[in-house]
Amino acid sequence: MFLNHLIGWMAAGFMLLSISYSILKRIKLKGKHLRFHCYFGYTSIILATIHAVANLTEISLSASLICLLAMLIIMVSGIIMRHFRNIFLKNIWIFRFIHIILAAICSVALVIHVVEYLI
Repeated sequence: MFLNHLIGWMAAGFMLLSISYSILKRIKLKGKHLRFHCYFGYTSIILATIHAVANLTEISLSASLICLLAMLIIMVSGIIMRHFRNIFLKNIWIFRFIHIILAAICSVALVIHVVEYLI
């Protein structure tokens, strides 16, 4: 159980590192940080999935499931924005909007998930 919680905290940490790209982008540090933003995001999804699979019997429609599903959709929209930009150039704003809104939903769901298990 301790290892599963540790993996959960590591997933949350990598998610926060990934979200920090939004702040770094505002202060003009775009360059290599987008690559790290992607890697941190991938790592957080892998760790969160491992964390969720360990509790597979307990998963129901909860903040944790919403957070995990939002993370998966965020990853797909990020991959589309990064690698298929030329194909979806006219509608890239849709993927950016989905990416940002789901990141906010995921962050709120993560906070609720952590608070539920700390109480």
